[in-house]
Amino acid sequence: MSTLLENLNKEQSQAVTHGGGPLLIVAGAGTGKTTVITRRIAYLIEQKLAKPDEILALTFTDKAAGEMQERADLLLPMGYVDTWISTFHSFCERILKNHALDIGLSNDFKLLDDVGQWVLVLKNFEKFTLDYYRPLGSPNRFISALLKHFSRCKDELIAPEDYLKYSEELKLSADNPDGVKHRREKPENRKTGKPESDLSDSSETLRIQEVANAYHVYQKLLLDNNFLDFGDLINYTLELFQKRPNILKFYQNKFKFLMVDEFQDTNFAQYQLVKLLAGAAQNLTVVGDDDQSIYKFRGASVSNILKFKEDYKGTKQITLVENYRSAQNILDLAYNFIQANNPDRLEVKLKIDKRLKSNTAGAEQGTIEILEGDDLSGELNFVARKIAEIKTAHKNSSWNDFAVLVRANSAAEEFLPVLDAAGIPYTFVANKGLFKKPIIVDVLSYMRLLDNAHDSQNLYRVFRLPKFYLTHGELSGLLLYCKQKTLSLFEALAPAQTLPDISEDGRKKLRGLLELLQKHSADAKTATAAEMMVKIVADLGLEQTLKDHTSQNAENRELLDQFYKKIEEFEQQEDHKDLHNFLRILNLEMEAGSEGVIKFDPNQGPESVKVMTVHSAKGLEFSYVFVINMVEQRFPTREKSDAIEIPANLIKDILPEGDFHLQEERRLFYVAVTRARKGIYLSWAKNYGGARAKKPSQFLLETNLVPSEKTSKATGKVIFEKKSSTPGKKEVYKTPPARFSYTDITCFQNCPLQYKYERYLKLPLPGSHHQSFGNTIHKTFEEFLKLYKSNSEMSQTDLFGKKPSENPLPEFKFLEKLYQSNWIDDWYPKKDEKEKYRKIGIQMLKYFYEDIKFGRPQVKFIEQFFKLKLGPYDFVGKIDRADQKPGGLEIIDYKTGRTPKTKSDIDQLYVYQWAAQEFLHLPVKNLKYWYLRDNEFREEPCAGDEDISRIKNELLEWAEKISYVTKYDLFLEEDEKLTHHECEFRYLE
Repeated sequence: MSTLLENLNKEQSQAVTHGGGPLLIVAGAGTGKTTVITRRIAYLIEQKLAKPDEILALTFTDKAAGEMQERADLLLPMGYVDTWISTFHSFCERILKNHALDIGLSNDFKLLDDVGQWVLVLKNFEKFTLDYYRPLGSPNRFISALLKHFSRCKDELIAPEDYLKYSEELKLSADNPDGVKHRREKPENRKTGKPESDLSDSSETLRIQEVANAYHVYQKLLLDNNFLDFGDLINYTLELFQKRPNILKFYQNKFKFLMVDEFQDTNFAQYQLVKLLAGAAQNLTVVGDDDQSIYKFRGASVSNILKFKEDYKGTKQITLVENYRSAQNILDLAYNFIQANNPDRLEVKLKIDKRLKSNTAGAEQGTIEILEGDDLSGELNFVARKIAEIKTAHKNSSWNDFAVLVRANSAAEEFLPVLDAAGIPYTFVANKGLFKKPIIVDVLSYMRLLDNAHDSQNLYRVFRLPKFYLTHGELSGLLLYCKQKTLSLFEALAPAQTLPDISEDGRKKLRGLLELLQKHSADAKTATAAEMMVKIVADLGLEQTLKDHTSQNAENRELLDQFYKKIEEFEQQEDHKDLHNFLRILNLEMEAGSEGVIKFDPNQGPESVKVMTVHSAKGLEFSYVFVINMVEQRFPTREKSDAIEIPANLIKDILPEGDFHLQEERRLFYVAVTRARKGIYLSWAKNYGGARAKKPSQFLLETNLVPSEKTSKATGKVIFEKKSSTPGKKEVYKTPPARFSYTDITCFQNCPLQYKYERYLKLPLPGSHHQSFGNTIHKTFEEFLKLYKSNSEMSQTDLFGKKPSENPLPEFKFLEKLYQSNWIDDWYPKKDEKEKYRKIGIQMLKYFYEDIKFGRPQVKFIEQFFKLKLGPYDFVGKIDRADQKPGGLEIIDYKTGRTPKTKSDIDQLYVYQWAAQEFLHLPVKNLKYWYLRDNEFREEPCAGDEDISRIKNELLEWAEKISYVTKYDLFLEEDEKLTHHECEFRYLE
């Protein structure tokens, strides 16, 4: 009996061991669906029913895919790395990168997010013939609505041609009502309670024509500019499989088993893709729960699962109801509440029992409580006090055990000052708002001064920075002087140094600011945006300030790191990489409504109460959950229909029978309640500042909790004294690293202080043009070899009627194109130096191409990730390339510098050999460095057991040193005059 079946209940075990054929798993909240999926993957491999690369598992977020991959890695022996676990979009992007040419697309396309789409439309707005959707006062107003509409159409597999054809039918019908009969919208399919559009109205016909034409223009814009949006990834992959049946057959044969997580969130297009891939074998497992569908369009969650049962008649159905999270009375509350969504629920449609049963020891009764305040302030203070009371009463509890869930981010912003005043540490888990964070606003304000020094508003913000801080009196005097002389703040910087209101320290700051602005303005003419970001952070003194170990600094460092990555993404997409162009693009994005994406892992960072939306809480669990603002129009919210509706005749999904908005809101509340392990607290108040008193939420009434003896009322306003929730300077907010790479260790060996800044604190630091050039070459070779490898595999299977001997090698000009698109422009000291490296790179491409052309290697691995155990640590890295040779792998490591005159250090190659043997389970025949600049190979002897053992011991010793030093902050910084490479390192036993 496989150990993979240990600790599984009966239904879970049946799902894991299911053999071939379609399988539907209806998995309630907290019933271990991720455990089931990952163990099923491991079980299929263990039982030799499939190889790792013959399993495809699809989900919806990178986080979910990453968690699934991590869990699968733990269950499988080292080296089973070829499972295809990814999001739908990542999977389709991977397929199109290999096969886009087969349907007339370029395979070096760029992917646009919603902001990129908005900017594209704005830049080409004159190409859209808009009348209905172009109000005079705000001509750009409907861009977002149109783009959302086009995205919905792609979800429904409605192509621009379909929309145009439909609009033409309407026009013909309007012109000749007794002749051509157009398809009418069917009231029996809508069931929304809304009046039908009168399609006989000529203005309505013109409106639909306008939308159809705009959709056509938008899609042409994408193609003309070599862009795809996320909907295109799905639709073009479908088109590829439909038009090229041999390619479809290849992938159907490749993937013996398919699994889809969160199936309730699939749209029509994604389901069609899954059906095509499953093919005749029908080895398809889908996992979902309609009660947790909080992202879907109008009930498609039920639609796709019902269609699944119809499409696959022999489906085995398993329902998981044993809950490993919550107390039974909390589960009962959620179950009884969600019944209001009947008859559109699967429980009714499939005639199954979805009542969850708690398997949590000693938690038969959790706490369910209503908190009522007289007004918003009373409610929020009551919630903060309750959190503090619970934390005090449960000595072993952590602030991480608490979550405050809100329906909208605006409600969180009202609550955060209350937590701050109460001295309760919190983290606002928002997925947007990067550009509004104070540290980013500070940096952006200074950047904008380099674009326009006379922007007084941004210069005023800069005076808040510690390096240039002016007292209230000094700032008032400076502003008065500007007003008297009609000067901008910048124009006043020089003459203000003689004002009596300005102290000597203030004058010094004004002189320093003026000099810095002049210096940076000159630098910005030639430097890239990323280079300027590093200079600005260092010269404004932010880098020095952020070294202190406080939770606020930890958050600010993470935000700066994410903003720096935003700049790097901009440089990858734009030809002009200067700061001026970055700010121009950023302003367009902000005009489009972007607030900046924030990537946050709630499991990382300092101990704190997590404040987040219900959507963000999906997949998480907490001991104590508070849901605030449970009043009418806040939760549930007022319905907001799509600004532009899809004509019902074009919709392919089965629409729900009830009020789809209210059903979605109920599912959100269901998700909120089922996040709680021990206690769920729902708060509301009668007064939120409006003219009328608020009523308790409909959901509180549906749960029979208001009025109730369980309602706790605030006994007056709670006024918290202002307390500092900022941890002390030396508080260690972050645990020592548990994962290392060879580069991490060599960085620490060379300079511990640089390791601290770059790897531990993640401060934006100056880079190296050698690194920029090396990354350019590696990325270019990676993309080229992946296409070469894919072509080789395809030609061997005779997919296109080709003979296996036909050349799978792309043309050299394709390699050159990759080189140009992957070129990294940063950190070159001079323009002529940059051009010199460009020419060197072209020569390297020629050496590389000739070697592939005449050697015809059997490329086995390209930039292959590996993870090994190094004592208690994970040791990770990537192998540049490994070719299959008779007798084993030939490992090749690219070097873009000159061939060393002395024998090179071979420890890095030994690490790759260790990885190949223990992680990939393959023998190694050769180890090679390829010095591309001189086109010289240097072959090294393979390591023996003693060499591998020595490498492991040395790496483990250094990993322990790094862990110890970071844990106790033993980096030496006594002498700030020392450069990074001159600093000393002392390891205390």
